[in-house]
Amino acid sequence: INELIDRLIDLKMTTVEQIENIDDGLYRTILTERYINNKSWEDVSKAINYGERRTLQYHNDALREFANVNKDCSKLHCNAVNK
Repeated sequence: INELIDRLIDLKMTTVEQIENIDDGLYRTILTERYINNKSWEDVSKAINYGERRTLQYHNDALREFANVNKDCSKLHCNAVNK
């Protein structure tokens, strides 16, 4: 269990670093709030001052940007991002 916890922490830290590579602050905020801080879509929407529908549209753009910026990520992670 400790090994799995350590791997999860390492993966989370890697993801934080990859999100920080994105130039667009809005995209960074969306991805951080959702995937690092585990916020609901409602809370993410409030954090960026947009409605939920628009937030989801920006989220899709943010995922594409994440994949573009982090092209060297493993196929597993890139495939998950591009879906």
